[in-house]
Amino acid sequence: MLEPRASSEHDVQIKLGRVPGSEWDYFGGGYLILQLVVEEVSGITFADYMQAALFTPLAMSRSSFLYIGEFANRSASYDTEGQLVTSYQYAASAATGFSSSTSDMTKLIIEAVIISLLFRRCRHLSLGEGSLHSDGLI
Repeated sequence: MLEPRASSEHDVQIKLGRVPGSEWDYFGGGYLILQLVVEEVSGITFADYMQAALFTPLAMSRSSFLYIGEFANRSASYDTEGQLVTSYQYAASAATGFSSSTSDMTKLIIEAVIISLLFRRCRHLSLGEGSLHSDGLI
């Protein structure tokens, strides 16, 4: 099965439901736009880009944005009655397609915490002449 791309090369009209910034609400369409930008700029699928840019460098061997229905040894989805439900493949994999293991998610969280701590540490550097702050780098 081919991985659908966010870019179908057809014109798409996007309508705003509310004024941007007026209230918080999850909107998967924003991730679709991000996916489209990544695919258009990189020239590869979003799944391939994320594999090269994030999963491989972090040794996340059980994570993907590919369709989970084609993976061996995957957990199934069930409804509230405990009945097996169908796995669907959507074109907006950035919004709906991330699959991972507990081990891989732990690697991602640890990396995010380390980056956050380093960023906070850099922000607390001296504000004196020649510091990162005074040079406009942070």
